[in-house]
Amino acid sequence: MAEAITRAGRYQIVSELGRGSMGVVYQGFDPLIGRTVAIKTMLVEGLAPAEFEEFKARLQNILPVETIIPMYEQVCSALDHAHHNKVIHRDIKPSNIMILESGLVKVTDFGIAKLMSMGMTQAGQILGTPNYMSPEQVKGRGVDGRSDIFSLGVILYELVTGEKPFSGQNITTVIYKIIHENPISPRELDATIHPGLSYVISRALAKDPHERYQSCRELAEDLKNYKNLGGATAPSATVVVRVPPIQAPPAAGPLPEAKRPAAPSKPPRQAGAQPAEPRPSRPLSVHVVQPQPARAAGSSAAVWVLLFLLLAAGGGGAYYYLNVYRPAQLAPKFGQLIVSANIPGATITIDGKSDPAWTTPYAFSQLPVGWHVVEISIEGYQDLRHTLEVTEGGAATFAANLIEQAPAAASAMVTVTSNVSGANITLDGQSHPTWLTPYTFSDLAMGEHKIVVSKKGYHDAPQTLTVEGGPPVTFPVNLTEVASAPAAPAAPKFGQLVVTSNISGATIRVDGNTEAEWVTPYTFSRLSPGRHNVVVTKSGYSDVQRVLEIEGGRTGTLNADLAVPSGAIAIESAPAGAQVFIDGRLAGTSPVEQVVGVGQHTYEVRLSGMGSRDGTFTIREEGHIVRLKVPLVGDVSSTGIVEVRTIPPGATVYVDGKPVGGTTPTNFRVPAGSHTLTISLSGHRPVQKRIEVPANQSTVINERLSSQ
Repeated sequence: MAEAITRAGRYQIVSELGRGSMGVVYQGFDPLIGRTVAIKTMLVEGLAPAEFEEFKARLQNILPVETIIPMYEQVCSALDHAHHNKVIHRDIKPSNIMILESGLVKVTDFGIAKLMSMGMTQAGQILGTPNYMSPEQVKGRGVDGRSDIFSLGVILYELVTGEKPFSGQNITTVIYKIIHENPISPRELDATIHPGLSYVISRALAKDPHERYQSCRELAEDLKNYKNLGGATAPSATVVVRVPPIQAPPAAGPLPEAKRPAAPSKPPRQAGAQPAEPRPSRPLSVHVVQPQPARAAGSSAAVWVLLFLLLAAGGGGAYYYLNVYRPAQLAPKFGQLIVSANIPGATITIDGKSDPAWTTPYAFSQLPVGWHVVEISIEGYQDLRHTLEVTEGGAATFAANLIEQAPAAASAMVTVTSNVSGANITLDGQSHPTWLTPYTFSDLAMGEHKIVVSKKGYHDAPQTLTVEGGPPVTFPVNLTEVASAPAAPAAPKFGQLVVTSNISGATIRVDGNTEAEWVTPYTFSRLSPGRHNVVVTKSGYSDVQRVLEIEGGRTGTLNADLAVPSGAIAIESAPAGAQVFIDGRLAGTSPVEQVVGVGQHTYEVRLSGMGSRDGTFTIREEGHIVRLKVPLVGDVSSTGIVEVRTIPPGATVYVDGKPVGGTTPTNFRVPAGSHTLTISLSGHRPVQKRIEVPANQSTVINERLSSQ
């Protein structure tokens, strides 16, 4: 019988809920967000080993963009509908996007969105999965649909690159990177990623919500049309100059011809050949010999004899090289090449040279050895270019699969005129500064077009233009003058601005000035038209600064969302497993990491049998991280760990009549030996039992509580 699992990743297994032929569903507990979850797993016992390994290998590969786009269109459609109904998900991550066998995509787990809609959260509280949270969500500020778009950008980054945009060994590092660091551009990670796709991902991951996509529909449209975004700029490259080996020059005159083979009655259709990269030449290696120091004058007869012998040997070697070796090396070498195509009669060009007789199919019987560029062309089909190698005595073949060209779109030349020259032309909703009557459209597509001719002082003239082809035509439009109207009243001199904030009583500064009564909510009734710098501040909260454009006679609004600046605390204890309390509330067992607001905080570390330690720490500014290592006094070897899980969870645990802190599921360290364990939950019968805790080991207690 298989051993029962107690943990899946970070999730703690409480009990099994159901089992089927394909998988098992467990009730679990997520310690990161502190709530009960359902964990769905797949059974692999019935899967063949080869099939299982193939499935794993396929999952480890990066999905092609053509597969990602349809899935993302469905996710964006679902979230766009939720956003239009004032529902923000706040926890978009891969595990909350489910894909059915039919290809239908569902966005699940709107639990955090429900908490927010029911008002069950507090100001400055942070909910969600940190790796996929937006900067404003990490800071505990108010969020809208653009926060979900940031999370979609993180997932899209991982799908395309296979890397996480914000990686780190712990939660505090991830949070710091989300707030302060921009991820590496996808195209810098992989030069094969289209620049338009890299642009879509980078825009979705913008730190400022105003610079991101403003709706999921807009993100889906750009993702679908990513190939039309950005230029296909090649990455910078290092130029390497290579010296080719010495070879015989090509024979003078045109390429040799050969007898044409008989054309097949029905040319076979073959797969199109892709251009091959030529074989790189080996770079020339140069060895520099340092000059020898000059020797003293003077020689002997032996030296002269040796010099004579060297000259004789050199002369013999030179004679062999010039008369025997070099002619053999420079002798021309040839091979054969047979070129065919699915369309007979196509023109063949080799290395930029052609001949009227070179049409498919054709056999070249004596083509110089080496790499050649072959081009196939015929009217009505796309040209095909291929690079191949001809070897000495070999017969290379090239079967070209020519693709028919799409017919050119029919168009005509149309000149739009009006009785008043210089009128603006709008064609099918598009306009251009140069489109002024009279104007000639040289290639207007066939069919109906909507034209609007307009000019100040005249009524707009909407028209329907039907293009049927043929010779150039003129399309006249008659504009009628607008009757004189009374002079418009002078524009108001002042505008209004209403400033509110989520925390009332905040101080308002306009263009650096402030008054005692300028606290939120407040209405400025006489602001001069133009741009104004507005800053809303309150002690203990981050400032909100905006530049607003005020129009005369109009009322502008500014709702400042004041957020508590935050940092993080990381506490480790020696030994680990101690209970950690931050500001009087249990934060978990060490090591513990938690996001807290700027300012001074208290902490306490408790471990049964080891005493406790407490103290204070201060988060000086937003993003500040404090790390503490707390040593506890006592004999670690004489203690053990007790893990308690109950169904239902949430029960209080007592050891020898003293509460251990927190509720089930929980774990804590106690002195080794016998202890009385009591489990209590309102509405259920208490459980009391005697347990034996071995030193330096863990004891697991699972209890199902009965209702009273």
